[in-house]
Amino acid sequence: MRDQQAAADRAKASVVSQLLGVLDDLERARKHGDLESGPLKSVADKLDSALTGLGLVAFGAEGEDFDPVLHEAVQHEGDGGQGSKPVIGTVMRQGYQLGEQVLRHALVGVVDTVVVDAAELESVDDGTAVADTAENDQADQGNSADTSGEQAESEPSGS
Repeated sequence: MRDQQAAADRAKASVVSQLLGVLDDLERARKHGDLESGPLKSVADKLDSALTGLGLVAFGAEGEDFDPVLHEAVQHEGDGGQGSKPVIGTVMRQGYQLGEQVLRHALVGVVDTVVVDAAELESVDDGTAVADTAENDQADQGNSADTSGEQAESEPSGS
């Protein structure tokens, strides 16, 4: 019985995999505005409904956390330093999963973002971190401005 179910699952995955290219074409048409109305929209909607009913799930949206199990990074921005978190910045091709099985990995561009810990989030809520950051930025910029300001103060004014 298990062998029959496994064979049925493999057959379903094989058929659905063959249709992923069609889904890609329909997604390009949707982005281009060709699926806003008409018979092609109806066909696309029915195909989407049928595949969703079989358990097909698309993944790989901008802003999602990067997961090397699901996503294939073809571009990377940032240094990946300590305190950074990779997130999806650009989706070149959506990935698809049927049940627990990944049929196709998403091709994505990854961007490193700075992770904000809970203590920083709390201080942002009460405004102190924002003020501290602004003061630090001004202090950093002010260091170069202070030296030019000192020169300006020591120079006699035209009066």
